[in-house]
Amino acid sequence: YTPVITGTMEDGYTITNYHNPEVVSVSGHKTWNDNNNQYNRRPGSIIINLLKNGVLVESRTVTENDQWSWTFENLPKYENGGKKISYSITENSVSGYSASYDGYDVTNTYVTTTPPTTPVTPDPDPTVLTGVLGNMAAPEAMGPVVGVLGESKGPGTADTTPVFGWTVLAAGAAFVLAAFGKKRRKGKNKNA
Repeated sequence: YTPVITGTMEDGYTITNYHNPEVVSVSGHKTWNDNNNQYNRRPGSIIINLLKNGVLVESRTVTENDQWSWTFENLPKYENGGKKISYSITENSVSGYSASYDGYDVTNTYVTTTPPTTPVTPDPDPTVLTGVLGNMAAPEAMGPVVGVLGESKGPGTADTTPVFGWTVLAAGAAFVLAAFGKKRRKGKNKNA
């Protein structure tokens, strides 16, 4: 209380006690934990709510222009009857962020909802074959194959030379085996 004395000695004095309730301020600051807004998800503003004994009494919009800070001033420290008032703050939910509180300060941490991407492995070069002997060019990458007589060879050219070649090889092997078998039988007949 602040006493104020008015009057004179002849008229008398009047003493008036003025009640000056104590006041407090609630100040806080926002910290963004999002790698300097790396994903460009930070909103342009947030809403901070002031609660008096758990009951909402005021809301304030806070922006970067406010340096993400707020102050609620001239708040009564005591209720009628002299009971101390408990002030707290909350923040309206910020999409993509989780909030944590330290007194009247708020830290928002970016929470990703998408799983981390795995590095994309490039498709192997289709012109390179990897085998036991290492890398070598695929047949298509070597260009068209030309035979001894200048004819086109390879896939899609209707080249029947490989079939003919295998047929001749098989016939030659059969002939050699047959001739060797005859010679061997003649040698056994001489010894008998």
